[in-house]
Amino acid sequence: MDAFCKHGMLKTRCPICKPEVKTEKPAPRIFAKDRNLAFKCNWLDTDYEGPCGREGRRWNIYVKNFPWCTQPENPCYQYEMGLRKDIPPLSVL
Repeated sequence: MDAFCKHGMLKTRCPICKPEVKTEKPAPRIFAKDRNLAFKCNWLDTDYEGPCGREGRRWNIYVKNFPWCTQPENPCYQYEMGLRKDIPPLSVL
């Protein structure tokens, strides 16, 4: 399942695809001018070869509200919300 819409935004946070989503300022377009790409890493309390542990999930979802960690499609988020009984290994994610 593709997490991004045709506008280059997360499907659940795109104000065009989902007008009920309110944004204070328009989100920047991906690759607007210079075609550079930046990566952001969330804090991970394990060995970086698997999903976050309990403290990492709680920090990334409840405290920092990181975009990927709070997406309904994210297995870790689904686990924290009680929608699944386990988190698949990283190779499946």
